[in-house]
Amino acid sequence: MHLFHDALVSFAERRGMYMKNILWISLNVPYDTVGHAGGKIHNFYLKEIKKTKEYAVYLISICYQSEKKKITLDKYGVENNLIYYGENLISKIIREIINFPRRYIFINSEKGFLSYHREISYKRKVKEYCKSGNKPDIIILQWTQTALLLPYLKKVFPLSRYVCIEEDVAYQGMYRKYQMANGVIKKRMAFIKYVKLKQYELKILKKADLVVTNNSKDERMLEKEGIDTSKLFLMCPFFENYAYVSRNLESKKIIFYGAMNREENYKSVIWFIENVFKKIENLELELWVVGNKPVRDLFKYKSKKIIITGYVENIANIFSDTMCMIAPLLLGAGIKIKILEAMSAGIPVITNTIGIEGINAEAGIDYLHCEKPEEYIKAIKSLVDNKMIGQKIGRSGREYIIKNFCKEKAMKTFIEKLEIINNL
Repeated sequence: MHLFHDALVSFAERRGMYMKNILWISLNVPYDTVGHAGGKIHNFYLKEIKKTKEYAVYLISICYQSEKKKITLDKYGVENNLIYYGENLISKIIREIINFPRRYIFINSEKGFLSYHREISYKRKVKEYCKSGNKPDIIILQWTQTALLLPYLKKVFPLSRYVCIEEDVAYQGMYRKYQMANGVIKKRMAFIKYVKLKQYELKILKKADLVVTNNSKDERMLEKEGIDTSKLFLMCPFFENYAYVSRNLESKKIIFYGAMNREENYKSVIWFIENVFKKIENLELELWVVGNKPVRDLFKYKSKKIIITGYVENIANIFSDTMCMIAPLLLGAGIKIKILEAMSAGIPVITNTIGIEGINAEAGIDYLHCEKPEEYIKAIKSLVDNKMIGQKIGRSGREYIIKNFCKEKAMKTFIEKLEIINNL
């Protein structure tokens, strides 16, 4: 009889006996074919932790309807309770109405980075998680928006340990938006948002048991702002390694690679076209703008020499026929996965301070550093005139990636860090 009873013990109870429980809350649902850099990082580390069989992982995340068929969480045994977002006009209008007070009026302005609709959705899912009798040992909050839930979660789960994964230090990106803002009123509002976000983000991170960054620059910045160094952990970002790619050295294609509905990408491409590419048309080069969901503004530049590809399933095919990749970024913060991927393929990368942020490569050796239009023009001309320069830069960049970015080693250390905070 006892044996029969034991056999009926629920999976959840058996899981609690042998495993530590992680509640993982994120801004974007992870899946194997996810296109954006943060999603790739999230997908890799979540599933690697699940593979250890030391942790039971329960995920609360946001999933757009167009992503629903792509979700692979059940395949990997990751329990989940997703927040589904409609993408039709009515759904967007409803969310906009709900978010209006927090977005446009300075009510709870320190939380303005987390939309009200997302906050109430997360809290509803957390309540459902509690009703099932779950008690997390560790709560991982991925992206700053979810980290802002920490005070609420501490009231619900006072005994849990908290990990904040900073894909980017959000207030740094907000500061750059303030710098780019036009007009006295817009600039003033952007500055207030930056100050509020910085104060609140740092306040939250100081309450966490572990703060994860994806690059050394963000780590040093948080350390200077008073985050305890013993709480900081530098995680190697996940990126696709294209070291196997064999490049066509005769190519005259310049590429820009990234999600083309993101402001930091499409505005940077437009800047490059207007200030650089129009001035080197005599070099018979092609500019390939590669990435998902290109905004309408980009298509007015489309021509025989400017190709807007949209989503490309196999970027390796593009990498193999590329002279160089440009990344003249005007906005953004944190490490740029596209830079790591291009360098791993041996492609000469031409970028600026924002583009190379968090990548301690050597300018002129591992990549070409430019800020002004004339510097980009000079760098591109040097690659056209002397193919050996591009080959040398590409080879050095690839070697730099091999030596400095090992996600398997970082994964092992991260699990060790989780063990430490769980035993505090």
